[in-house]
Formats: sequence, C-alpha cells, structure tokens
Amino acid sequence: MPTRLQQLSLLAALPILLAGCSTVKAGGPTAALPPPASSPAAPTGTSMTGMTTLVAPSESAQMVCGPEIRADVATILSLKTPPPTATSWVNQLYTCTYRLSGGPLAVSVKESGDVTSARSYFDGLRRRLGPTQPLRGLDSLGLPAFETPNGNVAFLKDDKTLQIDATALPTEVNSQHRQRSDLAYTLATDILGCWSGK
Repeated sequence: MPTRLQQLSLLAALPILLAGCSTVKAGGPTAALPPPASSPAAPTGTSMTGMTTLVAPSESAQMVCGPEIRADVATILSLKTPPPTATSWVNQLYTCTYRLSGGPLAVSVKESGDVTSARSYFDGLRRRLGPTQPLRGLDSLGLPAFETPNGNVAFLKDDKTLQIDATALPTEVNSQHRQRSDLAYTLATDILGCWSGK
C-alpha cells in the first residue's frame, strides 16, 4: 500500500494537478506537442483479428509527454527546467522517457482498443513485474491499480494502461530525498487527474 508519505504527496500535488488540467482545457493536451512524424493525427485501422489499431497514439497518451506533464515533472522534482524527453510508439505502446540526471523515468500508455484487452494487458503486466501490491480506496482513485516495491506504478482506465517505471532511478531522486516510488505514484495520479480518456 502507499505510504503515508505517498498519500501526503498526492495532496501536495493537487495544485500541480489542477494547474496542469487547466492547461489541457485551455489548449488541448497536445497543443504544444508535435504529432509523430508518421501521421498528423491518430487515424485507426483494423488488424487481421478485427481489433481496432491506432496508427498514432491518442491525445491522452501523448499528454504524458506534453508540456503540462513535463512542467509537472520539473515542479515535483524541484528542477529549474523540464527534463529532456524521448518518445516511442511500438505495438500500441506509447512511451515517454524523461532523461533525469539520476537515470531514466519511463511513462507509458498501452492502448489496447477495448476494455477486455486492456484488462488482459494490465493483468499480464502485473505478472511480469513480479511481486506487486494492489492500490485500494483513495490511493487507487477508484481504478484497478498496483505498485511494486522498487518503483513501478500502474493504473487501468478504460482501454488504457498507464505505467510509471522509476526503477532505473536512485532510491532517492532529488535534494529533498523524494523516494522514487513516491515520484511514480504522484506523477501517475497527476496524469490520471487530467486524462479525458480520448
């Protein structure tokens, strides 16, 4: 379960969350983020299995690397400027890697196309990550969610799985000695608070 520190950090992150959400409402989640070179939008296709596939990530997926979340990462970690990022889009998995001085912080969104497939992916991810602990009640925001002891947090929302992987970072990630698991949880709840689901 999240520690008291994680719960308090969520409360501390609320002003950040609200500021980020207001940015999304004003300009759209991808207003300052150019779309992938492969496509100007996010058209869909149909795979051989009949499942809808996206040629490019959805707006809510791209938001994890958008200007508001980049600014939030900087604020959470007391950085003067947002850290550089790198993105990838492979097998319906959009990944934004924040290049922090202590190591990479990976934020990913799996776009499964439907709720059943998303649940299957989420359950498989939980098995692959080894020992996990479910998040419940307020900590889970009413969604299926889990964390690992070493800095992974995952949430399932509709047909998307959000994962924050802070395992490559030191146990304490900044001068305020913020725990990497606390960073992962706070960032996940910040993103989910702004997600439109589109």
